[in-house]
Amino acid sequence: MLLDRLADFFFVVPLLVAFLRRRNLPASFNCVYKFLVVILILTIFRRIGTVGFHNNIFSYHLFTTAEIFLLASTYRYLLPSPTIHTFIRAAQVIFIPIAIIDASIMGGILVRVNTFANTYVGTIMVGLAILHLLNLIDSPSKNLRKNPAFIFSIAILFNSTLTTAIHTLTYFVENKDLFATATDAFPYLNAFYTGLLAYAFSKFPISVEPRNALPWWLQFAARRRTKRRVGSTPVAARASVTVD
Repeated sequence: MLLDRLADFFFVVPLLVAFLRRRNLPASFNCVYKFLVVILILTIFRRIGTVGFHNNIFSYHLFTTAEIFLLASTYRYLLPSPTIHTFIRAAQVIFIPIAIIDASIMGGILVRVNTFANTYVGTIMVGLAILHLLNLIDSPSKNLRKNPAFIFSIAILFNSTLTTAIHTLTYFVENKDLFATATDAFPYLNAFYTGLLAYAFSKFPISVEPRNALPWWLQFAARRRTKRRVGSTPVAARASVTVD
């Protein structure tokens, strides 16, 4: 239970890493940064729904919407093909009626997880990640481990494949033990996923001075030490001074 609660805030880690580099992020990773901000807001509402109303199903619907409109838009910058750009826009438009049907006729925004919309978006994200990875492998640059776009697509491929499979499996297989086992894996999946996102953001240069990136209380301590060094005269220097 505690791990599940902590897993909701795993996204804070890559968000903080991205925040310190926000001025140096390209347009593609600005979409990912906005996605993380939205997820943080949704996590807060999810916690309010869990504690206040004992229902957080709505958060799954909103999370999937953020994925298709923000994370998928990342690939409009990473993949140069105009055909893929058109495909992404079309996929986003098609998602709207699917999400509405999934939140009403097929289940309900407060009743059931949006399995159909989630499967649709997960399939789109897996396809885009694979296309991007193939594009990078065929490119002249071979130092992929330091390429943040490569790390990002690995994270998307990992997360979308497993979470979509789990959602789909638990929907069609009426087995409570299987559902409990599958959902128990989500905190570990989120930890690895958010860790990869944080690692991808760490490849960009920091946009603030290292000292200013520290918490305020460490900044204050560092400034005090600096002032003390500037305001004092070394003992050896004072001893070497003579008066005629």
